[in-house]
Amino acid sequence: MATLYKNISLLSIIQIANVLIPLATLPYLARVMGTETFGQYALLFAVLQYVILVAEYGFNLSTTKKIVNVKNDISQLSRVFWTVMLCKLVLLCIAWIPVWVLVNISEKFRSLQELMIWGLPYVVGFILFPHWLLQGLDLMKEMAVASVVGRVALLPMLYYGVNGPEDLSHAVGLTGLSACLTAFIALWVVSRKTGVQWQRPDRNSIHSSIKDGAYIFASSVATNIYSVSVVVLLGYAGGPVEVARFTVADKLRQAVQVMLTPVQQALYPRMSELMVKNPHEAFKLVRKILPIVFSYCTFSGLVLVIAADWLIQLIFGRGYESAEPVLWVLAFLPLVVAISGLLGVQILTVSDRQGVVFRSLLMGAGFCVAAIYPLTLLWGAIGAAMTVFLTELLIALLLWWAVEREFPEFGTIVRRASRDVSV
Repeated sequence: MATLYKNISLLSIIQIANVLIPLATLPYLARVMGTETFGQYALLFAVLQYVILVAEYGFNLSTTKKIVNVKNDISQLSRVFWTVMLCKLVLLCIAWIPVWVLVNISEKFRSLQELMIWGLPYVVGFILFPHWLLQGLDLMKEMAVASVVGRVALLPMLYYGVNGPEDLSHAVGLTGLSACLTAFIALWVVSRKTGVQWQRPDRNSIHSSIKDGAYIFASSVATNIYSVSVVVLLGYAGGPVEVARFTVADKLRQAVQVMLTPVQQALYPRMSELMVKNPHEAFKLVRKILPIVFSYCTFSGLVLVIAADWLIQLIFGRGYESAEPVLWVLAFLPLVVAISGLLGVQILTVSDRQGVVFRSLLMGAGFCVAAIYPLTLLWGAIGAAMTVFLTELLIALLLWWAVEREFPEFGTIVRRASRDVSV
């Protein structure tokens, strides 16, 4: 447990940077760009997520587990590293072409054409950051340093280079430069700390990596439909202003939710081990984590609801007041997502039940596809927020039912945590 708490602390440093730096940069961009231009900025990065989705594939989870198993064999470790890096770069090239074509042929998205070129370094930096390797090797301190330095470097660049709506392309390019800097620092750490050597990826290693990440990738595609695609469809139906409303509220929601990521990331290697050797102990660990997650998310959600107007004006300034009801809808979403993560990733995925997770996500994605367009047309950003919340809630319920079906003792053990929370 001491190692787990240490890893959570180090990963918390990364997540604090992930929270504080966007809360220092995005409000500045929102103020100097104005609602419509800021909406274009947010819409572009939503579109770029399609490229990242394909390039990342399922490697970040599937490979972390593999790294834990081969970390004492430098030859195997090197082969896994270079195989994943090669696959990511090839998949980036494959994914870029259709997204570029779709942006060009869509009249409503054609304004993003030039911005996509400025955003390419962001995609490259994002996929080259080897957090899956550093996490698998338990190099959390090094990962924290690389993440924080690269993100902090973005602050002065944005404040100096972006002063109005006309600097939109500069804002995109500088964000990409920060992502590349973060990746290069992390890769330098890899070369110094791990002893990774060049190993030419062979057909078997490539096939194995693709196969191992298939279910996770399929699940990511389903997840993308009710996360990133909501922003893209909102931009298509409502335009950049509605995207700005949704983004402002969603960033505040993410500021709460992202603080749960260290717990999830640090828990994953431990749960991977326990679910194989002693599932009973794994469920007891979830029981210990659940009251903490519930208390944090409930308190944070109440703060977001009560102080929504004040937070929006304080952080993003005037002109975004209409985002307040959107934030009300999203305030308790972190709790739902946290429960889904514990069930879907920490229990079902690590116990090789990815198919169960995928079916739940697919059902959620189907609901989202049916609901998003009519709700967005009726209520704009509020309708998009309602779609996301209801979809995540449906998925959480499906995953809970699946875990109780696959592991009958889970419900008995975890319900004790529910009684602890109520007390």
